Amino acid sequence: MPTLKSIVYSPDDGTPDPADHYFRVPLAQAALTVEGGIHGDRKGRHPDRQLNVMGTPALAELAALLAGDLAASSEIAHLTGTYQRHQLILREGETLNSFISEAGNDLVLFVHTTAEVPLGWARLLLQEAAHRIAELKLDMAEPIHSAEVPGDEDGFEKRVKESIDGLWDQGKSS
Repeated sequence: MPTLKSIVYSPDDGTPDPADHYFRVPLAQAALTVEGGIHGDRKGRHPDRQLNVMGTPALAELAALLAGDLAASSEIAHLTGTYQRHQLILREGETLNSFISEAGNDLVLFVHTTAEVPLGWARLLLQEAAHRIAELKLDMAEPIHSAEVPGDEDGFEKRVKESIDGLWDQGKSS
């Protein structure tokens, strides 16, 4: 039987700090509205808004495919003498672009953007995020095995959020 693992949304009354930061809040339960998504979600008012639902098996399959794609691309780069740290794969589409990047030896960063987002800007931001996440991961005391789902006892999730949020601050000051 399927089990719900996580629900996040952008609350109407929530304010990211600063205002342009990515902002999601976890929920213990959610009420869904017809053609509106999660009740109270400030981004769920448009009838075309979709609720993203992924099952744990789908996430495991996606993770395996992403890791395989990145591994194959890395091997091609090694064979051709072009491998560098934090390389990324771009899948450019008509409406969406997908980026796959390594973030250290054990993490893969997977990002979707709309086609309107400039590729160069998205690429630079993603590479910086991957670099920062890789640095944070190096600070972890113990290795994580793929079968484990770690807690956040060491504040890793908070450090990742702060590091990525810092990318936006850095862009404003430039």
